[in-house]
Amino acid sequence: MAPSIVTTGSTWVEPAGPVVPKTIVCSAIENQCAQVYPAVAWFIANKKGTKDPLTHYDQLKRGLARVAYQQPILGGTLRQDDRGAYSVEIPPAPRAGIRFHYRDLRSDMSFPTFKELEVRKFPHIDAKQDGLFALLPGLEDDFPSSSDGDPTCLAQFMAIRGGMIIIMAWTHQVGDLVQPRVSAVEWAAHTTALAEAENAGLPEPPLPAVFADELYDRSRLLPHIPHLLSFEEVNEICDRRGDVFVFDPTDPEKTARLMSTVFPTAWLSEKEMNNEDHLRTELGAMILFPLKDLQKLQAIAQASASGKLSVVNVIIAFLWQRMYIARNALEGTLAADAEIIKQRCTEPAIIFPGDIRTRMDPPLPQGFLGAAVDIFKAAVPSVGLIPENGSEAAMSRSLAAAATAVRDSNKAWDQEAHKELLQLFQSAPVSVPFLPKGPIDFLVTDHTRNSAFVTCAWGPGLGQAVDIREPYFKRDMPQGEITIMPRKPNGDIDVMLCAERVTMQRLFNDPLIKQFAQPLFMAHNVPEAVAADKAAEFTPSARL
Repeated sequence: MAPSIVTTGSTWVEPAGPVVPKTIVCSAIENQCAQVYPAVAWFIANKKGTKDPLTHYDQLKRGLARVAYQQPILGGTLRQDDRGAYSVEIPPAPRAGIRFHYRDLRSDMSFPTFKELEVRKFPHIDAKQDGLFALLPGLEDDFPSSSDGDPTCLAQFMAIRGGMIIIMAWTHQVGDLVQPRVSAVEWAAHTTALAEAENAGLPEPPLPAVFADELYDRSRLLPHIPHLLSFEEVNEICDRRGDVFVFDPTDPEKTARLMSTVFPTAWLSEKEMNNEDHLRTELGAMILFPLKDLQKLQAIAQASASGKLSVVNVIIAFLWQRMYIARNALEGTLAADAEIIKQRCTEPAIIFPGDIRTRMDPPLPQGFLGAAVDIFKAAVPSVGLIPENGSEAAMSRSLAAAATAVRDSNKAWDQEAHKELLQLFQSAPVSVPFLPKGPIDFLVTDHTRNSAFVTCAWGPGLGQAVDIREPYFKRDMPQGEITIMPRKPNGDIDVMLCAERVTMQRLFNDPLIKQFAQPLFMAHNVPEAVAADKAAEFTPSARL
């Protein structure tokens, strides 16, 4: 067998025009964001008009230079002060810019082809659990971890057999979902405009306008703090509030105890306890809700609801119910089985970040690019989440109760209470995480508004992606998370799930999940699985 040849490299992409050096102080919210790099991976099939990968890389590079000029924060560097709080230093050229990696794996027979990835539903979760380390921009060992000196943004273009992959990753310290959406869409648009002009023999389009400073002004999310508090004082405030606790480095035992109560663990039978370590490992997975099944599910929930329920309300309610039942091994258990429920379960509750840009008084500027969210909580009694019996009417009532709780949970928002929470974050002697007090079943994140990720086109020869994935690079898989992906052009919706392995296994065998959704994959080492499938094709038994 001929040796595999992998071509790798990177370019330091400077802004296409001059940028003004400055420092942007990250908000109290952004300092509470996980120190991870949310990313988007666009899987693009080769097609008529697809050019040499280096040609597309060059076009993407020039488009990226315009994004770095238009949005200078993307070419900045993370800095931490004495407390460990973040800011972004935007230096002058040539130190401002984005590292753009290139990787050509077309000669690497160990890496799956585009078709092999497509057949497996593009099983990309985080580059770690899925074994697709090549999708990390740069090398795994030197990939940033959102600490002092790390970049705010980095990108990669990959050529594989049968297709190409574009990846863009941002540190969570520079924003929520809005910043990634805007920068990705602008990158695609600039690349398209440059490629079309080049193909037509026309001059390059003029540089875009730099985004207004007010879109980056975090001052209203950085409350003034007259003096720092001690951890003892911070803990007293947390205890008085009752909804959060602080990651207190002066009392690691208390912190560990509180952290262990945030996400309930799965109930295991005596037999399952023999394999506890394996079954309790956190695992990522994905399922798909086809539009026609979503419509059926929404109609079932709506039949028992007072007021309109959105598709997202119903997806959250359905997955909350099915994952709650899976975690506690309640399949076949009814609401009347109070003793079993009491023994195995905590009272159901979920949390989710909600956009507060327009809720603030006065509202933040339209298109504000910093993080602007608060955490909302929805709760229902277990007897309301678990159906009374196996009938559709009982299913309707339980789904309606959960979906209504989700819908109504963020109706009342108190700006002063939110400001007090930000002040508490800022008052800690060092910048540390504050976590919600449990038990919390799942953290739910709604990405459906990012449909532009799916529909953006990358220019002649590339076009739209066949599919996208939204991995989180450089993080440990959480114990309970639901991420609702952007709606596809045909109306289908993917959902990324994280839970203990045993919960995921039970969920994938859930009859109602199979009825209303399509389990796509649980995280696995994709290159190894593809190689095993190929080996099986050539065994004597497989040929007979």
